[in-house]
Amino acid sequence: MSVFEEWLKQLDEELKLGGRLALDADQRCFLMFDEKLLIEIGYEPSAQTFHFQGALDSKTVPQQTFCDALLEHNLGWKDTDGAAFGLQLGSEKTQLVQSLPVASCDYALFNRSLEHFVNTFEYWIDHIETLKSSETNEKPAGILV
Repeated sequence: MSVFEEWLKQLDEELKLGGRLALDADQRCFLMFDEKLLIEIGYEPSAQTFHFQGALDSKTVPQQTFCDALLEHNLGWKDTDGAAFGLQLGSEKTQLVQSLPVASCDYALFNRSLEHFVNTFEYWIDHIETLKSSETNEKPAGILV
């Protein structure tokens, strides 16, 4: 069992999941928080890295508004706590992803990183809702003659 799998086992025990938090054949497992935050936890044994990933549903926000927000916040990781945005081929959803090397972590840092990622992911879900409502409430500019 790898160090990373030991961390998952420890997290499983702390969350009282009964052994359900384990890597699948694709080296991934999933956690749901607050019935709306689905987080993928993945492991790349050859690179000795792990990642957290969550899909953001931005289809209801005008693409220009959403892209502007992503580019602004990706620069310097503003409001991302070190995570980055990306598009996954075959998916229409924007992904928030954070990857970390196993060698630079221990269980406490893994756990803190997961907590920070969940908070960041929740912020972005709420921020997208704000973008949607601000677009809805904007009045079209009048034509001056």
